[in-house]
Amino acid sequence: MLKLQRSANAEAAVAAFRTYDQTRNFVIVMGIAAGALGLFIAVFVTRRASRQADEIEKQKLKYQTLFEANSDAIVIIGKKGFTDCNPAALAMFKIKSVDEFIHRAPHTLGAPIQADGRNAETVAQEAIERVRADGYYAFEWNGIRTNGQTFPAEIVMYAMRIEDQPMVQAIMRDITQRRQTEQSLQQARDAALEAARIKSEFVANVSHEIRTPMHAIIGMSGLMLKTPLNATQYDYAHTVDSAAKTLLKLINDILDFSKIEAGKLDIEHIAFNLPQHLRAPIEL
Repeated sequence: MLKLQRSANAEAAVAAFRTYDQTRNFVIVMGIAAGALGLFIAVFVTRRASRQADEIEKQKLKYQTLFEANSDAIVIIGKKGFTDCNPAALAMFKIKSVDEFIHRAPHTLGAPIQADGRNAETVAQEAIERVRADGYYAFEWNGIRTNGQTFPAEIVMYAMRIEDQPMVQAIMRDITQRRQTEQSLQQARDAALEAARIKSEFVANVSHEIRTPMHAIIGMSGLMLKTPLNATQYDYAHTVDSAAKTLLKLINDILDFSKIEAGKLDIEHIAFNLPQHLRAPIEL
């Protein structure tokens, strides 16, 4: 019995050793697999994070380039005032540095009294409040440079968030050239209207002056036709009378066109017989 017990114990020990050895090998294999998987995940995450960082950096560089290179003045406004501006804003207001710019209050970039008669501080504060409430606001502004020169500007403002902080982006454009062009066009329009008015008055005056002798010619030729005339004389007098009446009709048409241009044409309501007029011979 003792021998059998020892044999059983030996076999159990061998079996236990084999089980331990198998378990150890399994643990080692699983450890290696877990390490490999962890290494793979670490490499994958690292590469993805690197790509995302590169993409973020590219986007940041892209928007920074747009911000810096934009020909319109761009400023960022935070809770306490300006936080940043681009080179175009410095050039527009003749300010030397960004640090000097952001230490200015928004209303100091405008003429003390704006076009609507309100002071610059009131207009600036109202614009900031409206864009924060509505998300967008556009208005015109009389800007002032550090050398005291004023200029008209168009400002478009957008509400946005930067690093989870509420901000306002204002895009400003100097519209001096546009205003000058509009003024030139208005002056040209006024000059054209004045020239048209003078022309209409001239045509009307000349037509009136011509009508007076034309009435005399028509009247005298009519009287002449009522006197004893031979055939040749009658033909001459009739030709003069017809030509004078045709010319008078043309003068009256010119006067009507002048009245139309001046907006003073009076329309007469006169009864007439249409069939009779259609059957009437055309006078030449």
